[in-house]
Amino acid sequence: MWDLAAFSGKYCVYYHRYHLVWSTKYRYKVLRGDIKLRVRDICRQVCTQNGVDIIRGVLSSDHVHMFVDFVPTSNYDKGYFPRTEGWMK
Repeated sequence: MWDLAAFSGKYCVYYHRYHLVWSTKYRYKVLRGDIKLRVRDICRQVCTQNGVDIIRGVLSSDHVHMFVDFVPTSNYDKGYFPRTEGWMK
């Protein structure tokens, strides 16, 4: 299955793995065909750019599951994806 060993940095020992779930608004089933492939590519691209390893990921028609692992070198609290509040107005 997965290696459960902790990693060590210069001054710390860490084991950061997160289960992330994104869903579409009102759970509309829009992640199909070309859109599903594009979302998968964007998730891979963003994770690669920020040094996040995708351990496992699944795209359904209305949500995305990702199990990720990353090195705690950046401030991940600010997030990678822009907030979309008021974006569709």
